[in-house]
Amino acid sequence: MKRDVWPRSMFRHVALLVVVSLALTVVVGFVLWLLLAKPDLATTTPPATGPRPLTAAERLDSLKLALAVVAGIGGIVALTVAYRKQRQGEAAERREETKLFTERFVKSSEQLGHDSPRVRVAGAYAMAELADDWASGRQMCVDVLCAYIRLPYETDDESERQVRWTLFRIIRNHLRPDPKWGRVKWSDCRFSFEGAVIDGADLSKVQLDAQGNMSFFGVRFIGWFDFAEARLGGAPVWFNRARFESGDVSFQGADFRGSQVVFEAVEFAGGMVTFEGLEADPDSVILDGAAHTGGEVVWGPLAALPRPVPARRRFRIGRRAGR
Repeated sequence: MKRDVWPRSMFRHVALLVVVSLALTVVVGFVLWLLLAKPDLATTTPPATGPRPLTAAERLDSLKLALAVVAGIGGIVALTVAYRKQRQGEAAERREETKLFTERFVKSSEQLGHDSPRVRVAGAYAMAELADDWASGRQMCVDVLCAYIRLPYETDDESERQVRWTLFRIIRNHLRPDPKWGRVKWSDCRFSFEGAVIDGADLSKVQLDAQGNMSFFGVRFIGWFDFAEARLGGAPVWFNRARFESGDVSFQGADFRGSQVVFEAVEFAGGMVTFEGLEADPDSVILDGAAHTGGEVVWGPLAALPRPVPARRRFRIGRRAGR
């Protein structure tokens, strides 16, 4: 039924233009008749009084002018028909393109849910390639990759760990500004890792835009995590209620200036966390309610930031803590 809508609509549009063109022709002819002092069109014999009739040449010129007006309007009709056909063709192309993108999305999602780790890795790369090609669906593809990382898994499953490391590498490469890491950048996307268990992730040297953000709310860090030399570019990053349990965690050389990085109610329970070389504004980093219950934390420049004296289960920022 939808296929018949455009032809009927175009037919009505053309018919309306034809009617309008005929009406304009009549109006133009009438205006010419008035401008020529209402000559007698039926005879060529000059009357005794009143305006003289049109000569044969003048009648021919008037006819040419009227036909030129009709031809011009006909050209408008032809252009309108061509424009409508072009719109129909473009709409059909968009529908076909969306259909192909949707098919690729479904296939990539199925691969990510496959039993074989190798197929899941292939699905991750296929979803990333689709995100590069499909600008309007890019965020949806990124959401799927992040959703996979949020899924629970057995931490002793080495194959699954490799799949997750691959996902983080894909995200990292799309967030590094150097073109050698990828032709399309995802710096303006939103990355949601809430509640995930992260057993190793390389997000070093990533760069975000102010339109993007990244959330590690409630994440358990049980392995290494590299956020060194990250440039946030005004994008907020949340580590609220995250727990650093083991492994080396590096924020070394990261640039938080102009952004807000929230460590509210975070717990440093183990491992080694370093903020050495961090660049941040006085209000860039929020540590309200953070607890240091184990491991080692090297605060670096954060030690100089003015903070209120923490209450119970908070810690006073110092040069070095945890030994």
